[in-house]
Amino acid sequence: MRSLGVICARANSKGLANKNLGLISGIPLIAYSVTQALLSNLTHIVVSSDSIDILGVACQAGTVAPLLRPAELATDTSRIEEALQHALLAEKSIGAKYDVIILLQNSSPFRTADDINKSLQKLEEDYNSVMTVTKAVHNHPMGSWMIEDGKVKPFMESSGYYRRQDKPDVYYENGMVYGVKADLFIKSGNLREQEIAMVEIPEIRSMDIHDKDDLILANAIADIIKKEANSV
Repeated sequence: MRSLGVICARANSKGLANKNLGLISGIPLIAYSVTQALLSNLTHIVVSSDSIDILGVACQAGTVAPLLRPAELATDTSRIEEALQHALLAEKSIGAKYDVIILLQNSSPFRTADDINKSLQKLEEDYNSVMTVTKAVHNHPMGSWMIEDGKVKPFMESSGYYRRQDKPDVYYENGMVYGVKADLFIKSGNLREQEIAMVEIPEIRSMDIHDKDDLILANAIADIIKKEANSV
């Protein structure tokens, strides 16, 4: 099964300028994704960005194919699927074909090669798409509320106080890995196809960096993970 991994890392992040070059334990964020991808079973890896600087740092981190993304595909309103389609067309132009596409959003520094490989394994089974998820423990939807017309209302009809053990397990997308069969994506442009699989990720690693506070927290988590690894 030939797999195309696409790392998406645009320059002008709305929440944190140049976040994809932000440092976690002294290492640029983009370098984490490159290292994870290279350690996985992905056949080929493309880094898609509208920034020459980001592409340069990515290539310093490892052997990947840099792809300069058009500015119109890297705005706040651009869909990530458009960047994937652009990458697929670039690969098609040089005669490359793939069975599956794996999206690696660069805002997830604690993804592992094993997370990617488990996602690939799901696509080798009877699933058309896959996504990484995390169990909602502290922010369960049954305990969520919203404001509608100036009034506080339950998010769900069943919202309210429930013991943790009485709540059903629910999961949220953490954005670390998305995968889809290439032929289906080419036809529909959708990452989430019918017969979708989930790969569960522990909460401590489900970091999605959007702003300065996230970057500070990521550095703290990196220190914890490093200490735990050294204590084994």
